[in-house]
Amino acid sequence: LTEVTIGKNAKFGLSAFRNNVLLETVNMPEAGGVEFGAMSFAGDVSLKTIDLSKTNGVIARETFFSCKRLMTVNFAGVTVIGDYAFSDCANLLYVNNTDDLTYIGEGAFSRNSQTGGAPRFTTINIPESVTHIGVGAFIGCTGLEEITLPAALADETNPSAFGKAVVDEDSENRGFRYGDNLFLGCTSLTTVN
Repeated sequence: LTEVTIGKNAKFGLSAFRNNVLLETVNMPEAGGVEFGAMSFAGDVSLKTIDLSKTNGVIARETFFSCKRLMTVNFAGVTVIGDYAFSDCANLLYVNNTDDLTYIGEGAFSRNSQTGGAPRFTTINIPESVTHIGVGAFIGCTGLEEITLPAALADETNPSAFGKAVVDEDSENRGFRYGDNLFLGCTSLTTVN
């Protein structure tokens, strides 16, 4: 199976296309509403690009874990990136249209295994709408040079990104939560906005 065409409002359970080493193309429906279960594409080493704008907005745990050739992801309309969703996606260079994000899970873009590698993007913009970034979300992203954080995190004098977890108690209605060690091992990170 090298190509799959998804129908509108399709729902896939756990590991639907997992470890399909030949899958290169996923055609998404114009109507959208697609829901992928946990680990749906985990280990699909030939997949290079995915348009998530036609999903239900939630990317489940480990959905694209270890998709080693995945280079480009369109996140338009995505609000939740689950734990380890893009962990070990060693060639991920382009993370586009993140404006709708509210939640980035634990290890979402991390290096997670001995044989894996963290995404290779050099910059990332985390929008103001994000209220949760999980523990180690970007661990081992050695190519990450610049990151733009939500003001609530960027303004912290000792942000959890580089130390302990912080709950922003000054923003009653937002309830910010940032996990420990977000950028541990990001050896090229020089600019935090």
